[in-house]
Amino acid sequence: MNGSVKTALERFFDFPVHGATWRGEIVGGTTTFLTMAYIVFVQPALLSGAMFGLSTGLDFGAVMTATCLSAALATVAMGLYARYPIALAPGMGENFVFVFSLIPAAATLPAVRAGVVQPWQTALGVILVSGVLFVILSLTGARERILDVLSPSLKRAIAAGIGLFIAFIGLKNAGLIVKDPGTAVRLNPHVTSPGMFIFFVGLFISAALWARGVRGALLWGILAAVALAWGLRFGLEILPPLWRERPSVAESALIRHFQPARTLVSAPPFGAMMMRQAAAIAWEDPTEAVPAFLIILGIPLTYSIADGLALGFIAAAVVKALGGKARTIRPVEAIVALILLLYFVGIRARM
Repeated sequence: MNGSVKTALERFFDFPVHGATWRGEIVGGTTTFLTMAYIVFVQPALLSGAMFGLSTGLDFGAVMTATCLSAALATVAMGLYARYPIALAPGMGENFVFVFSLIPAAATLPAVRAGVVQPWQTALGVILVSGVLFVILSLTGARERILDVLSPSLKRAIAAGIGLFIAFIGLKNAGLIVKDPGTAVRLNPHVTSPGMFIFFVGLFISAALWARGVRGALLWGILAAVALAWGLRFGLEILPPLWRERPSVAESALIRHFQPARTLVSAPPFGAMMMRQAAAIAWEDPTEAVPAFLIILGIPLTYSIADGLALGFIAAAVVKALGGKARTIRPVEAIVALILLLYFVGIRARM
């Protein structure tokens, strides 16, 4: 890289202010990409319906292209315009809402029943309108005023909740956590399967290197897991049929659909890093502790950052009002809590 260009970039991104280095930024960016790359395959499978053996009308290839372009453009905009080290990609929670709530709801409309328009097209129109509204909120400063209402404890709770969410997604996509009709989720009984072996090796390598203060610990763990996945994949192919037919091997992701990126070994350590924010929450104050706890728990369990945040927003206003601190509730806080409550009761309950 040309020296003048390098200097200009360091000045543009305030390297000296943040103590940033080129090595750190490259390692961090690569680690972030590998951690979230699963969305390139999972999003199309979900939105097209292929993941559930059905068809929503959306083309798998078109969704994959849109996923890559939207994530790339949004991340570049975040870096160049906001100059903030955050990578953006479609949210998995909203994907489930789109497939299992918006599309079925759209299918009941008269125009859809008449065949004038497809359900998925109507649902995408709803998404477009909501996106425009969010842009308006940002341009008018309303979004910033809403965020300013959040106390430091609730802001830290959001970070901790997102950390748990990332860790949960990682454990689920790695296959360690599986669905259960009785308890929603449970531990995968085949913990000795090849896929689980790869996950734990990568996880413990990442955690051990992190504990020793090695830079790029998460990236090294990912690379180790991917290399091991490729090696085991070829090794399993030459196993005798008797061994290959064992449930722990036959049902392994390495046999059914080889996707080494699904190991996601960096998700738990990354979640642990973000959970450190929870230590600074004012747990001694119930008006802060209860809403913060609902946010932390609500984000991963509802599979939606927005829903978890909404639970905390409503709880903060209600607990303050009933706990003798009604005067501390700001007008914006009360209005947002009321709107969210009406949304859950009047609209969400009917979906």
